[in-house]
Amino acid sequence: MIFVDTHVHIYDCYNIREFMNYSLSNFKHNAEKMEGKNSFSAFLLLAESRQYNWFSRLQAYAQHDDSQVRSELGDWEINLTDNKETLRSVNKNGEGFFIVAGRQIVTREHLEVLALLTTEQFKDGEPMESVLENILSKDAIPVIPWGAGKWIGKRGTFLKHFLTHAAPSILCLGDTGSRPSFWGTPYPFKIAAKNGIRVIAGTDPLPIVSDVCRPGSYGSIIFAKLNEKTPSVHLKQLLRDSKTKIANYGELENPVRFLRRQLTLRLKSVR
Repeated sequence: MIFVDTHVHIYDCYNIREFMNYSLSNFKHNAEKMEGKNSFSAFLLLAESRQYNWFSRLQAYAQHDDSQVRSELGDWEINLTDNKETLRSVNKNGEGFFIVAGRQIVTREHLEVLALLTTEQFKDGEPMESVLENILSKDAIPVIPWGAGKWIGKRGTFLKHFLTHAAPSILCLGDTGSRPSFWGTPYPFKIAAKNGIRVIAGTDPLPIVSDVCRPGSYGSIIFAKLNEKTPSVHLKQLLRDSKTKIANYGELENPVRFLRRQLTLRLKSVR
């Protein structure tokens, strides 16, 4: 089994050691529920916005093992892999997961698009079609993720029309563990099911301290054995193959916790 959190942010308010510990704990918890405690691989796919580049920072940790790095990482170390967009985090017990570079882009239509499994940079403010074409030209995986309030109104109307005419192989939609359980199934997911567009999942943590515990808790599970010599290359192949068996794991957000997190985010933004 391969567990993949397909929508991850690392924010400066997070303690990176806690981030690593929680991520591994969440992966292990879900693997145990699937009776795969000792036979799984796991990925965190970063979706970093323009002002962040934690992937480069983690690369630097892998290349410069000094006292400051050891102080920040604690029992963890970061290792380079043969794939430039992929790092492997490992703790003192030899347990770990892969961290893969990716970007989050805001289109002219004010919708978010993720470019997964890539170190390439992308411009904000371009039309949706241009953004998707650019992502595909860089051999990345394009994903349009759900976000609170982002699939309604004009943006929702545009997205519904776009998905109705999109080729299934062009993109994925992204569900997130931040979606509250009372929300119901968003209509774009129903269009995706009808048109053969794949839906993958991730946590989409917020820039609030308490969300450091979320990565790895919600995502997609792929029923395959990973080639760990070329992890991100193999993962990309699996995500693009319509025959790959993929399901979601984890639970949607508790309604009370959803409202609390949204309130915390908005209070933070007005300070």
